[in-house]
This record gives sequence, C-alpha cells and structure tokens, in this order.
Amino acid sequence: MPLLAYAQDLTPITDRILSDPTYLPSKGQIYGETDYDYGSTTSDAFNTSGDRTAHDRTSTDTITQHVAYGLTDRLSFNFSIDYQAAYQHDTSASGVLTDLNSRGFADPTFGVAYRLIDQTDHPFTLDAKASYAPDVFTARDPAPGVDGTIATGGQQADFGLSLGHETRFFTLQGTVSARYVGPTDAENQYNGGAFHTSSYWVPTLAVASQTRLTNRISFNVGGNYNFNGSPDVYNSFTGNTYQSNRGDYGQAILSLNYHFIPNALVGSLGYTHTFYGHTDNAFSYDPSLDTTVTRSTDTFGATLRYVFR
Repeated sequence: MPLLAYAQDLTPITDRILSDPTYLPSKGQIYGETDYDYGSTTSDAFNTSGDRTAHDRTSTDTITQHVAYGLTDRLSFNFSIDYQAAYQHDTSASGVLTDLNSRGFADPTFGVAYRLIDQTDHPFTLDAKASYAPDVFTARDPAPGVDGTIATGGQQADFGLSLGHETRFFTLQGTVSARYVGPTDAENQYNGGAFHTSSYWVPTLAVASQTRLTNRISFNVGGNYNFNGSPDVYNSFTGNTYQSNRGDYGQAILSLNYHFIPNALVGSLGYTHTFYGHTDNAFSYDPSLDTTVTRSTDTFGATLRYVFR
C-alpha cells in the first residue's frame, strides 16, 4: 500500500537526487562517479556480392572516472577519463583467426553544465552543457602481436540542451545535442602508414527517465538516436581515399539504482544495447572494394555515485 501511494504521487519536487537524469551538484559539492562496463560487440563485413568476408567479435573492459564540482547552485564543471582494454577476434572468409588487442587511456574530457531554468521557479529545468576532449594520446590501430591504443587521434567537442521535469515518483528528461569529431590520425601498425579521417558532426536526440519505487530504490529507462557522419578516410600507405558512411545508431538503456546512504552513496547495475546501422565503405577508385559492415553491442555495467560537501 505505501508503495502504491508513493507511485501515484506526481507532485513536482526540486530535490537533486543522485542517479536522477536531472541531477546537478549544488554549490560546493563534489560529485563522483566510478563505472565499470563490460561490452561485447559482434560485426560482419560483406563484399559487393553479399558474401561475408569477415566476422569479428570484440570484448571490452572499461573503467571510467567522472568528477564534477558545483561552483554555484546553477554552474558546475566536470572531468572524466576512461581506461579500456579491448580484445578483438577476427575470422576471415577462409577461417583464419587473428587476435588484435588494444588498451590504454582515452582522451580526457572537460565539461561545463549551467542550469538556465530551475524547477524551483518554473515547471521544468533547462540545462546547457558543453564538453571538450583534446587530442592527448596517440592513436594506433592494433596489429598481430602489437597492441593498439584506445585514443581516437583527434579532438572532440559536444554541445547540448536538456529539458526535464521532476516529480516525487517520476522524472522525464529530453536532450538534443551535437558532437563535433575533429580530423583524426591513427597509425597503421600493419604497414607503418596511417589513416587520416576528416571531421564530421553527430547530432543526437535522447530521452531519459527515472521511476522511484521507494526512497532508496529506483530504475532508469532511456534511449538515444545518433545521426552519424560520413567522413573521408585517407590511407597514407596506399595513397587512396575512401568514404566511410558510418550509419546512424541508437541505444536502449536500463539501470537499477539503490541508495546505500540516501542521496550520498548510490550503486547501480545497468544494461545497454546499441543498434548500429550499416557502415558502407565506398572506394570510388575501385568499387569492387566496397564493403558493408553490420554490428551490434551489448554492455553490462556497475556504477557507484557519491557526493561530498
């Protein structure tokens, strides 16, 4: 009965609840988030005749550390960095198996969030967010017996607006954003060349929600759709350029949250499925080389969120 009563309460509130999509640290608060994710990606490549030319399976272990500080009740700065180990098993059309491994730090990300409109004075919140990831670590593609790196080999920036409404029982937030992926350079350790990729944009639409079953237990449901770019890729070893039409992709995201210490220490278990559109690589100088790649990813994760004043 108390659960049913709680679930029916849609009274607007202005609480800043850890793990809630609209959470923003208050003035003087230090917010931290430590994540571990295990991902499994399966991909297949096909030639122009529709024959499968390769099958890949990649597993990844990723640890992410995110920290944010509330400079005011509306303005906060944040920093995050990933360490990832990826293990790729490639099977050619003839059945030859090749193992390719990559590991290392991704480029760090520096961000800012500002609450333009607060639900204390209005029926919704409106946040503006921006982040920047400089090109810090060298990007190297893996080769047999030689590990690659995780870095992208270029700069990235992200800009977005998030509109949310929070009640005692339920929160709903929608986000529109755009990510700029700058020109990238990745060393090709097979032959000593490099891949140079042109810049492109990735606009994104996202929705996130939280349903609070009790004061300690909640679950989040969300998703996003990303309009991926079509950059040109120059292979310095062959001297040729092809276009990589990378295909749109979307994600379905679920998580279960528990407040070990109410609004101070929260643990979460999550699952994400990523749906990828076809990636079409078009070689204008030799269309017989054109390839289509299909793939999907399942990710399981555990997150610990905490806040200090």
